[in-house]
Amino acid sequence: MKGLIFGPRGGLFFDSQLIMINRGKGQRPFQLALIDRGDAPIGCAITALILTLF
Repeated sequence: MKGLIFGPRGGLFFDSQLIMINRGKGQRPFQLALIDRGDAPIGCAITALILTLF
């Protein structure tokens, strides 16, 4: 269950900044960056949970 705790942190603190930088350079709407930023912690949590189960 540690993966469920540490996965979202990695997505929030590492992936979210990269997503915001890439969206800013692409001149895309801010709402799209928020949607993608919300997906990063969820995806990292699922990945980390699967990795800790095996």
